[in-house]
Amino acid sequence: MSAKGIKGTSRPHDTYPTNPDLVRAAMLKLKERVPNFAPTSVLEPGCGAGAPFCAVACQEFSTIQDSVGVDLLPQSIAPSHKFVQGDFTLWQPCRLYSFVATNPPFTLASVFLRKAVQLLEPGGLVLFLLRVAFLAGVRRRDLWLQHVNLREVFVLPRRPSFTPDKKTDSSDYAWFVVDGQPAKGCARLTWL
Repeated sequence: MSAKGIKGTSRPHDTYPTNPDLVRAAMLKLKERVPNFAPTSVLEPGCGAGAPFCAVACQEFSTIQDSVGVDLLPQSIAPSHKFVQGDFTLWQPCRLYSFVATNPPFTLASVFLRKAVQLLEPGGLVLFLLRVAFLAGVRRRDLWLQHVNLREVFVLPRRPSFTPDKKTDSSDYAWFVVDGQPAKGCARLTWL
């Protein structure tokens, strides 16, 4: 997810590749904050080329036995991960997952988040990279207070780059950790 460019346009399909080192830092923080979390499967909606969340999750969590990437566009990902070409918002898998992690398209972030929670196994977690501003707004307030249990927020100390030239946009970002519990309306805020 990235803010719109200087001219107010987004990339096609809101495609903003996430640096694997940024993904790794988030997963290490997650392991620190939730030491008993031992996922057996990982799902990466909107995986893009390389499926960085699947790849890093399999490296950081030795318990993962199954990894799946889903994307609208055909993607090149490691053969050790399964790939489903399709619209994640419409996809109906025949199973649940213990870990769902991604940098969702901003225009669909709320929809992706709700769907990710629906696909969680009991005890599972969702890890999404989102703008800090995603916490605000009337509709998202209802999302957090009524529909989704935001457990933790890991604020990034620096703005990440989603471009080869390493430039950043004007938005601050955080990792949002969600579980499948009923919404409680409170979360722990920490820095990465």
